[in-house]
Amino acid sequence: MEKEKSAGFVLGLVVGSLVGAAITILITPTTGEEARKYLKSAYEPTKAKVTDLAGDVRAKAEDLAYDIKSKAGDIAENIKEKAGEIWEKSRKRLS
Repeated sequence: MEKEKSAGFVLGLVVGSLVGAAITILITPTTGEEARKYLKSAYEPTKAKVTDLAGDVRAKAEDLAYDIKSKAGDIAENIKEKAGEIWEKSRKRLS
């Protein structure tokens, strides 16, 4: 749970930084060509960071889904065993 919060924080930080940089560029008195060059130079490294972060989040989500599926299977097996035991006890009492 803590890792998910930190991943969300990092993603928010990256997105917030991008928005802030874009607003700064747009309101700063520069030529359109200079602004486009700056935005393009900032875009590539940020894109790589976001792509890496998305990959990490996906991997963690897949691990979490596997853990949940595994635990659910274990719980279902335990319930099945207990139901079988109760069935046998009830059957013996009724005999």
